[in-house]
Amino acid sequence: MHPIYRQLLIYLFCLLPLTARADTDFSYLTLQGIQTVAVDVEGINKALYRYHFDPATIKKSVEKKLADAGFKIISVREALHHNAASLIKLTFNDIRSEYGFYSYGVDLSVKEKIPLPRRENAFISATIWQKAKHGMMMDYEVEKLQKAVDELIASFLDEYREQNSTKS
Repeated sequence: MHPIYRQLLIYLFCLLPLTARADTDFSYLTLQGIQTVAVDVEGINKALYRYHFDPATIKKSVEKKLADAGFKIISVREALHHNAASLIKLTFNDIRSEYGFYSYGVDLSVKEKIPLPRRENAFISATIWQKAKHGMMMDYEVEKLQKAVDELIASFLDEYREQNSTKS
């Protein structure tokens, strides 16, 4: 099998399921009342760091957009001890072909704490909102990844505003 076809098959079977699980149908007003968030970014391929696409840069950009939208931003460490904090997590997945193409997936999820009974300060987290984007790119086309991040954040903020708007 030609290597490019092998890469496309991997793309179809590994990254497309990200979008299949992106929307949950059995939920309602899951974003209502969220005010304090921590941001976590993981999975960025280190080969993209040279294009200034690294976890710290992306985290800072996302935190600014969320702060501009009115969210209080705290660290992940602080969020562990803050009862009302939610976690906004960006996860990057990619497969690089021998020809330099990347098949990528970007997943944005919002997690909220669910307290455990009979245990002080104990909780589990549940994903209350999730969307994903995927595509193909060359390593120097990091603007495609940035666009995917921007679109996911915009989608989250749109849905957040819709769920938290005051209706007369």
